[in-house]
Amino acid sequence: LAATAALAALLLLAGWLAYRRAFLLGVGVYGGASIRWRAAAAPRIGTARGPARALLGKDLLTLRRDLRRLAGLLPSLAVSLVYPLIFFLHVGGQGPFWTGMPAALFGPFLISTTVGLPAVAMEGRGIQLLVVAGVSGWSVLRAKLALVAPLALAVGVGGAVLASLAGHGSPAQVALAVPAAAWVAAGMAAISVGSGAVAPDFNAIDPRRSVRTPARMLALGLELAFAVLSVGAVVLVLLAEALPPWRFWLALGALLAAVAGVSVPVAALLLGARRLAALTRESFD
Repeated sequence: LAATAALAALLLLAGWLAYRRAFLLGVGVYGGASIRWRAAAAPRIGTARGPARALLGKDLLTLRRDLRRLAGLLPSLAVSLVYPLIFFLHVGGQGPFWTGMPAALFGPFLISTTVGLPAVAMEGRGIQLLVVAGVSGWSVLRAKLALVAPLALAVGVGGAVLASLAGHGSPAQVALAVPAAAWVAAGMAAISVGSGAVAPDFNAIDPRRSVRTPARMLALGLELAFAVLSVGAVVLVLLAEALPPWRFWLALGALLAAVAGVSVPVAALLLGARRLAALTRESFD
């Protein structure tokens, strides 16, 4: 009950911070109070900030105003927060420390699937304006990743901390679990954004239908490979601590698994950037 009340209070606070200005303006209009409008600063185009930051600002503003995107984001965010909490309240502390960690990765997977995968496709026909303006595919991918990655990281690290508290982990276990969760969350965000750019449907309005089936299958396959390599690296690190005679070889295997894991999201981003570049040539050459 206390956890539910705390979550509700957190959501109310987030809603107030996001829509405080609109609420106060509405109260002023319907209450008859005079409102002093401040002239908005003219947007600076072509500054050193670059197009990626401008796209990120546009996405953040659109996310607050587009009910379709909010309807897809808020339930996913709530489920990704509540599911690990319920899981650890029921089974936390009843088994080995590492058995609860997969539940902490459910949130980043859900966020990457519902928010990261359609991120590029949600540009819609505006992608043509970006192409005409000379915005590169890498700039688009960086902007989308800057939007998705913090959400996935916050949920993943929060789930890892919750798992550590419920599992009564040692400081060494916590020191390994939290960075590992952040690693997996960031990788899933990059994979989803890159895979979503491979086969987007810029004509779709619904985010759930804005990515074609081949891109969805690609994202699932790459996320599975990335998760296996990441979990394998963690397991090899734990074995290296438990088996001193084999420490060097196990540590080397963990390093190779980590390097192979890095290549998976990098490959997804490369494929996405190549697809956007191909779209540019096909549309305007």
